[in-house]
Amino acid sequence: MDVVSVGTAASLTYDTTNSGYHGDRAIKVTTGASVVNCYAAWTNMYRPASGAAQIATVWMYFTANPTTVSVLLVANASVQRIVEMRVTGTGKIRVLNGAGTNVLETTTSIALNQWVRADLLFTPHASSGSVQVKLYNTPSSSTPTETTAVVSGQNLRQAQVEGVYCGITNGITNLTYWMQAVVTDGAAVPATGGWVMSRWLGAVTESSVGVAARVLGASSVRLKVSTSSNLLTSPTYSSAQSPDSDGTVRMSVTGLSADTVYYYGIEVDGVVDSEFNGSFRSAPTPGSQKSFVFCAASCAQNNSNVTTFDAIRGESPAFMIHLGDLHYRDISSNDQIAYHRAYDQVMSGPRYARMLGEVPTPYIWSDHDSTGPNGDGTAASVPAANAVYRSRVPAYAGMPSTTGTYFAFTWGRVRFVCTDGRSFASPIAQTDDSNKTKLGSTQLAWLLDELTDDTYPLIIWAHEDAVSNGPTFAGDDTWSAYSTERATIFAAIAAAGTNVAYICGDLHSLSADDGTNVPAAGANSGVPVHVAAAMDNTSYSGNGTYTAGTYPLTDGVAVNQYGRFVITDSGTEIELLFQGKDSGGTVRITQTSSWILATPVTGTLAGTAPAATGAMAGEIAVRGALAGQAPAAAGSASGVVTVSGSLAGTTPAAAGTFAGDARVTGQLAGTAPTAAGDFQGGALVAGQLAGQALAATAEMVGAVTITGSLAGAAPSVTAGFAGVVAGASGVLSGIAPAVVGAFMGVSHAVAAPPARLSSGSAAAVDLSGSSEQLAVLTGGTA
Repeated sequence: MDVVSVGTAASLTYDTTNSGYHGDRAIKVTTGASVVNCYAAWTNMYRPASGAAQIATVWMYFTANPTTVSVLLVANASVQRIVEMRVTGTGKIRVLNGAGTNVLETTTSIALNQWVRADLLFTPHASSGSVQVKLYNTPSSSTPTETTAVVSGQNLRQAQVEGVYCGITNGITNLTYWMQAVVTDGAAVPATGGWVMSRWLGAVTESSVGVAARVLGASSVRLKVSTSSNLLTSPTYSSAQSPDSDGTVRMSVTGLSADTVYYYGIEVDGVVDSEFNGSFRSAPTPGSQKSFVFCAASCAQNNSNVTTFDAIRGESPAFMIHLGDLHYRDISSNDQIAYHRAYDQVMSGPRYARMLGEVPTPYIWSDHDSTGPNGDGTAASVPAANAVYRSRVPAYAGMPSTTGTYFAFTWGRVRFVCTDGRSFASPIAQTDDSNKTKLGSTQLAWLLDELTDDTYPLIIWAHEDAVSNGPTFAGDDTWSAYSTERATIFAAIAAAGTNVAYICGDLHSLSADDGTNVPAAGANSGVPVHVAAAMDNTSYSGNGTYTAGTYPLTDGVAVNQYGRFVITDSGTEIELLFQGKDSGGTVRITQTSSWILATPVTGTLAGTAPAATGAMAGEIAVRGALAGQAPAAAGSASGVVTVSGSLAGTTPAAAGTFAGDARVTGQLAGTAPTAAGDFQGGALVAGQLAGQALAATAEMVGAVTITGSLAGAAPSVTAGFAGVVAGASGVLSGIAPAVVGAFMGVSHAVAAPPARLSSGSAAAVDLSGSSEQLAVLTGGTA
């Protein structure tokens, strides 16, 4: 509860005198001779959908019939009555509408000196509200002692409930009673045992899943997972757990099959609370080719219940990365109760809670949900924020045990790296040099290892805030204020040559950049950037520039937005499509990035590696035997083909343009390279070459260097050749060069270089004992 009012000589305590119908204690309400109020309330804690049917359940323990006293008041933000439940001097349950009129009263009195239960069922509305009461003098029974008629057409003031007050709100003197209460969105709580209040689905891998739940009145809780929706087909269970003192449990199930649809339920004291069932698809086997959709977004104001959450669920994403500002409670003290209250408030929004329970949601925080506005690692709230995160959010393996909410997971061939920019951050006012950090030394080292790991064809780095090129400003807590550490990170990415994309929230806008405006050491980063916010807040576009634009262009307008991302993995290419969407489904910003894949192969490669219909850029390293073509490209290839074993076939074969080197340290049989277009680079053979190196129907510019033996023609050119053929350290036999068109360059064959040849000239060249007349004539033959 987040509001307490205790008048003079009154008291409001947790008390174990009568234990509690649920648990071992209840609220003891006591007043003295003064006419005062004495209550606790949910205000920001509970904000159901406007006009939703609700049930307020109160368990009461009276030792005598009281002077008519309020036990529960449902109100608006001004604490004006929407509906109120009282106990009369004869022990009847009475209900008042928004105008204070008695509209309903039971004929049965409550039992004394024991626990009783009363359910107030109501649908709030200014003129057509409805109320009903169910009284249970045996609260463990599922059959009410009395059920009143439904009273309709009532003035319940307004459709939006904004506070629930438990205790005395009508100034009664000299009274003591005990109570417990719960409010739900229309689903009655069970008569016996505990129940689930909320749950969070996440930490999905190819073989496991995690769920964190908040429960009430439960002694044993476990997670049940099955491939059938009724949870009956070969169910798998987590270990049974007793909830901690805050009523939270974090459960996981292992042994799942990859890329499989599963259903789950939460079993409380042996019974599945089916209201909170859900489903998910396990991750594909790491390293396997898989196309998929995921979402990402941030920033939902307090009491949020907008349709953005429904829109995200409607995308059927594999998962939804929450990029921070889960709420805006701005807690600044080391107060775990305050953080639990904040999570409960989030879960009180039916749409928000449903998304978190039905879509796997990895979560990294920002400032408003961790340290307070523009907070850093020195904030007093850091220990409490980290402790409560670990009880309320399912976490991936490898996350630090106590401090820091950073982690990574793999989906197919894509690595997702999620970082914590608050727990270890230096104050934003600190001088921006190598001593200033956003991540802390341990997390930074971990991040650099993740971002430079070429095991993954694509790495997506998810962080809370902007990495743009905007100038820093007073109060700026983005990467612009930590530019030294930012430069270190992007320099490492550039040096490793890994494929990295960046996703963030925080800015309350939809934006995208192809990497042009993301600064790196000496050059633009080439790392595409995507901003996906806000789910429920007012717009703010920040201080950066984005090649794909920003939406909306006006700051301060209400926005409900998120990012939809499509990964398409064709095997030789990975494409990332970003669609920044509003909750109505309109795409406001779009950007597509793609990466042609060149993967090192250890072992034997048979066939074509890679086969590309577009462009190949990078290095193909083969540490075994290569049979076939590497690379075969219908577009252009740029890079290095290195074979440390033997190469049989053509390397590279290009129908367009190839620029780079083909290096063979073993034996080359075949043609290296064969080009139907242009070749620029070198074919370097440290062993034996049999065949042609190079054969070109257009032009070759570069060098063919042979340190072993050459048998065949090197190069054989039907158009023009400009470069060097060197076979000085071994034996050259055959024709080098044989030119049908023009030759411009130098041919080294064992001894001295031949004369320079040009159109219309001829020269005699000694080729290790053989003599060849090379007549180079326009339109002639050799």
